[in-house]
Amino acid sequence: MRALFDIASDDTAPQVEQVLQAQGVPGGGGRSRSPDDAPRRERARQLALQAISLYCEQAVPRGLFDELTADAFEPLLRPGEIGDSPLRQIYPDAGALALYAVTVGEPVSELIGRLFDADDFALASMLDTAASHGAELAAQAIKARWREHLLATGRLQPTTGIMEFSPGYCGWEVTAQQPLFARLRPAEIGIALNSSFLMQPLKSVSGVLVAGDKEIFMFDPEFECCRGCQARTCVDRINSLVAESGLD
Repeated sequence: MRALFDIASDDTAPQVEQVLQAQGVPGGGGRSRSPDDAPRRERARQLALQAISLYCEQAVPRGLFDELTADAFEPLLRPGEIGDSPLRQIYPDAGALALYAVTVGEPVSELIGRLFDADDFALASMLDTAASHGAELAAQAIKARWREHLLATGRLQPTTGIMEFSPGYCGWEVTAQQPLFARLRPAEIGIALNSSFLMQPLKSVSGVLVAGDKEIFMFDPEFECCRGCQARTCVDRINSLVAESGLD
């Protein structure tokens, strides 16, 4: 099944604390650490609120997913180039796979550029952060739509988990964007790929959604591709699945 969606910008608006924390504002994840931080934090909070408001005005989130078989997905991994990886270990045991792409649109990126050009670096940076979070939330919205489709088609069980992977991460070469785009055709929602495999608009996300028994996602991040990874976001995603399922 192939499906395209418009997403309400308000549904992809980040929380103020998310933006502040990403900006490194003292107390961005909770209370200020000291009274001296309070004035700076309040100024930053007002700036973040303004950025989120601008994001909601300018963002035009859209997304799509397209289901495919494991055999059809195999060529997108570009065998022989990435070696072993979490995704290569997981996908053969998946119950369902779907390529996906989302974008929050070009207008918000254009506004970020204009703000930087006008030397309004503080607001431009806040809006850039808000838009990055917005793109991730749009990806989560597409994941939720696919989950609903799996439920409607009788393929979602209590033990089913869904995890997303993107080229450029977890050992999946960024060059895989090219065959992924050829198969998915996200130009229909306004996303293009440049010669450096970067997406335009920049605030876009693409990859594969993998659905299967939650146990298949319980991997140790000890692959060669994990050695240089500082984010280790996979650990949080695995922990979330463990918490949902009660697995040890």
